[in-house]
Formats: sequence, C-alpha cells, structure tokens
Amino acid sequence: MTMQKYCKILLIILVPLIVYLMSFGILIYDSDFYTGLTEEYSSLDASQMNKDMVEYFKTGSISSGFTEFSAVELVHLEDVRVVINKLIVLLMILVVLFLVMLRFVENKREILFYGGIITVVIPVIFLLPFDLLFEKMHGLFFTSGTWIFSADALLVNLYPFGFFFSFAKSIILGGFCLGLVITVFSSKLYSLPQ
Repeated sequence: MTMQKYCKILLIILVPLIVYLMSFGILIYDSDFYTGLTEEYSSLDASQMNKDMVEYFKTGSISSGFTEFSAVELVHLEDVRVVINKLIVLLMILVVLFLVMLRFVENKREILFYGGIITVVIPVIFLLPFDLLFEKMHGLFFTSGTWIFSADALLVNLYPFGFFFSFAKSIILGGFCLGLVITVFSSKLYSLPQ
C-alpha cells in the first residue's frame, strides 16, 4: 500500500474523531445546556452550580458552591477537568494534523465523503445499553472506584444518570448532523481541487 493510501485512510478516520470531539467541545462548556438537562433530570436547582461547573472546567477556579461537595467528589471533578482538557488538546492536535496531511493527498472530496459516512454510522453504538457504555467510558478515563458515589452524594443528585444519557445523546446527534452535512457537501462538491 502506498503512502498516499495510508494518508487517506488516516484522514478518513480523523474525520469522525474530529467531528465528535467538536460536538463534545461545544456542549461541555455550555452551562445553559447543562441547566436544561438538570431541570429535566435533577430535583435540585442547579443553574448557578452549572455556571460554576463550566467555569471550573474552563479555568480550574473553584467557586464557593463547591464547598458542598465531599473531598472524594472534588477529586473526581478535578479528574473530569483533566480529561476534558486532554480531549480539547487532542481535538486541536487532530485538527492541525488533518489540515496539514490534507494538503498532501489527492481526491480530498473522497476523504470527506467516506469520513462523513463513518461519522453518520457511529450512532449505531447507541444500540448498546448506555449503562455499559457509561461504565466502559469511566473505566477508560478514571481510576477504578473513583467515580462511584452513594445515592445521596451531591454530584449524583445534581447530575443523575439521565443527565449523562441525554448529554451523550446530544453529542452523538451533533456529530451525526455535522457528519451528514460533510457527506452531502462532499458528494456535491465537484470544484474541490484534487
């Protein structure tokens, strides 16, 4: 297989990675989105805490409201912030890599088209039970036992399971829609330089 083909395969794989990381990056810093979900799934008024949470994820600055969290919950929130930062840095690296590599391959339209198709197909993972996906994702990113809390923990009551299910669904939906746009756009775009 030629270097050109390896580059094309890598670029096609990068399309869905970038798209879903972008969808994640947009939602993870949107406190209004959090509030919409907490109003639906939490019995607590979380509007201010959601703003504080997003600010914490962005800057690491801890608000006075965070004193209500236990020490274990605060450790988990710091772990979450670190993971978010790593994913955002990964997104930036992948975008730069994609743009640089794209300059050296032929038939860019084909890369976008097949990358878009893979992006559109990825929501099939939602056919798996979400609790299994949730557990595997936490197992991947966090130390065992550091993300399981009692039913009366503030984090669990602010952000119950339904919150995370809807959050994940929104990330997938955002990525799916962008993937659809990329697929349709690339199939119609005949003026793109080869």
